[in-house]
Amino acid sequence: MMKKFKIFRALACIGAMLTISTGVLSVFAESEIIDETRVPVEDFTVNINNEALCVGQTAQFSAAKSPSNATDMLKVRYESSDESILTVDNNGVVTALGEGEATVTAFADSLYISETNPAADCYTVLILDISTSMDANNAIQVQHDAAVNFCKTLLNDDSGLKYHIAIITLGSESVKKADFTDNLSVLEAAIPSAATEGTNYVSALEMADSILSPIDEKYTRNIVLCSDGIPEHGASSTIGPYTSDDLLFDYVYANAAYNTAQSLKEKYHLYTLGFFHGISDADLLAFAEKVMADIAEEPRNFTLVTDPDKLDVAFTDISGRFITAAATGHFEKSMQIKVHPEGYVPPLATNTISLVAFPPLLNIIILMIAALAALCLIALILFLLSRRQSQSEF
Repeated sequence: MMKKFKIFRALACIGAMLTISTGVLSVFAESEIIDETRVPVEDFTVNINNEALCVGQTAQFSAAKSPSNATDMLKVRYESSDESILTVDNNGVVTALGEGEATVTAFADSLYISETNPAADCYTVLILDISTSMDANNAIQVQHDAAVNFCKTLLNDDSGLKYHIAIITLGSESVKKADFTDNLSVLEAAIPSAATEGTNYVSALEMADSILSPIDEKYTRNIVLCSDGIPEHGASSTIGPYTSDDLLFDYVYANAAYNTAQSLKEKYHLYTLGFFHGISDADLLAFAEKVMADIAEEPRNFTLVTDPDKLDVAFTDISGRFITAAATGHFEKSMQIKVHPEGYVPPLATNTISLVAFPPLLNIIILMIAALAALCLIALILFLLSRRQSQSEF
């Protein structure tokens, strides 16, 4: 009787263990939904429809996923090594501007987008300059139009990413003009079109932090800072990478901005756009570039613009650089493109027949047939000559 009791007790324990284990598995299955139909991107290929470009011509790059049945999205952007020779936009359209050679690099991110993947949400704080120097060169209006297009580009993105944008000003003290929204009309109304104040980087960065910090870190969180000059107001510090040798007085504001940015870069992706349309002094321009590049998450996240007409393109370029939490892979491909003078006509290709294309045994057979044919031709010529000679003797 005792043995039976022990057996039943053991079976009951096993049953309890199985019940507990099954419960754990079911909870895990519910919290981690596995998409069995997903096929990740392993690589990508890039092709161009015209490699022999002349000045003034355009060509089109196209990218394809590998394997071809991959279900992850592919987000591609392009860069030219020399825009005086050719430019390329994020749609892969190449425009030849000058004679020479340039390298086009395609950067691709594979994205896993699904209804159950929260990483598809992307929160971006856009900091726009309203300092008085933005009155020059119609810069404030240029910034307004470029920022509107920037918002349109993100909100119309067809990769499956869901963008939420907030607007704050860069002035003596920053002001939040719009909280996170995907409503373009709200954003257009919030983007400043008048310049009134100074330049306080720390205030703007701290406000961006206060807006982004409540957003869960599982989402993508970006800061985009657009400024037409160096920081001149707000917090200051003598501790940092800059000294009075760089700039006699305002270096302390640059140090404070740099120090603030370092802590933010541990949490967010930080992009900077130096809209230096009015800086003519070479040393000041070099210092402004260095500060903005140092504040960015990495140097490649800094974009320099001195021509107001190119600000719109710069904003578009930044949107193409966005790194998202939905990214599952990163790939790069480069291609050398040669641009010929206007009116250049490439030489016609010479058609040749090569035996190398055939298998070795077939090559030998073909050579033997050719040799036999040559011998037959020689024998025929000799026969005809001998016959003609014998006829002439008669």
